[in-house]
Amino acid sequence: MKMGERRSGSPEIDEPRTVQITASPLAVSERTVADLRAQAAVYRSMAETSHVLSVRAALVKIADRYDALADEGERELLGGGLSRVVKPSPLDR
Repeated sequence: MKMGERRSGSPEIDEPRTVQITASPLAVSERTVADLRAQAAVYRSMAETSHVLSVRAALVKIADRYDALADEGERELLGGGLSRVVKPSPLDR
């Protein structure tokens, strides 16, 4: 085989590996807090196994975003519940 030729049917060694991440059919805003936390954990796990610093940083950034969305969802749930308890209804007056 000549230098630079490919063996037929075999992938090039230097070709990048691809990872397929399956997305939820639900929009991020429609996901539960638990689902958002689980997704963050998946990205953090992937970051731990990455040997490329830029990839690791990007995966951690995505995980942080999922955690921030989960935090926001928790505040909305908690805030929505508190607003019903704390704010008196105009009918109560």
